[in-house]
Amino acid sequence: MGFDHIEFIKERNKALLSLDENKILSFCRKYGVYHPHSDLDFWHSVHKSRVAIKNIPERDKEISRKWLIDHGFKDDLNT
Repeated sequence: MGFDHIEFIKERNKALLSLDENKILSFCRKYGVYHPHSDLDFWHSVHKSRVAIKNIPERDKEISRKWLIDHGFKDDLNT
């Protein structure tokens, strides 16, 4: 059986939407996805990903944009 892209995307989005560090790390381990090891870099990458993914609900993107701004990052995809 080959790699199931649809399942990967569903699990990725579920993990990112949860904002649960353990669920996100579990997803990363399962699929061999790199994740930053410093706390700030980890959450920066999570929130940047949520902003970038097209089928993440806008209300969740707003939460991430606010987090990025509150932590000194730009809220767009240029950082």
